[in-house]
Amino acid sequence: KALVRAPGIRLLTIPLLREVDKVVVPSKSAFREYAERSIQFNPRVQIIPLLFVDRYEGQNAVPSASGRQYITFLGRASRAHQFDRFLDLVEVMLANKRLAEAERFLIATPTRLSKRVLIRLDELIRSGRVVLRSGRPIPTEEVNVFLRQSLLVWNAYAHSTQSGVMAQAFMHGTPVVATRVGGLAEYVVSGYNGELVDDVDVSSLVAAIDRIRSDLPNYVCGARKTFETHFEYSRHLDSLRDLLQVTC
Repeated sequence: KALVRAPGIRLLTIPLLREVDKVVVPSKSAFREYAERSIQFNPRVQIIPLLFVDRYEGQNAVPSASGRQYITFLGRASRAHQFDRFLDLVEVMLANKRLAEAERFLIATPTRLSKRVLIRLDELIRSGRVVLRSGRPIPTEEVNVFLRQSLLVWNAYAHSTQSGVMAQAFMHGTPVVATRVGGLAEYVVSGYNGELVDDVDVSSLVAAIDRIRSDLPNYVCGARKTFETHFEYSRHLDSLRDLLQVTC
């Protein structure tokens, strides 16, 4: 029988749910969503976060906080990821000179951006303060380089049961700015591995960024420790063995 990994329960059909041995969800938030919608069709559910092989070159070493220059948007430029709010942040911070001389904004997205967005970004890109990679899949190696160079990563989403971008950022010791939605608040701890914001307004976001800037080495250390504890696959071998025993 199939083993189903289900971060988006709505994609699963009722016959499939009844057939599989176990359903795996990536967060407590995803479990609650599943319980509300579908647990009557299959009560055998287990929480395992999104797992990654450790691609940080130093592995056991603490990542460096030096040389980090990007405030980064990574992933699909969508409403769920509040991409327009990120653009608002870019414009206001640059207009009010809130970006340090060496800092840049980085937008790395596979999304083909609309003409409206490209016009909005054109002057900022030409100024050299915004770096844009868009319209094509971004290789893992390139993502890893971007994350190692990032001061922080945008996770201020409108909805998320869990974020692979967050886990990969933590892999490289990169803190995040996140909203208290879904599974994000289960792993982001303000003052430790990132900052949680209640409102995605520019003043709240700038204040969160300033807090990370002011104590970056400790945030970097906290982010890396969070990855090692929660998202590095070898830490979950017992849970994975249990799943294999169920499905074999």
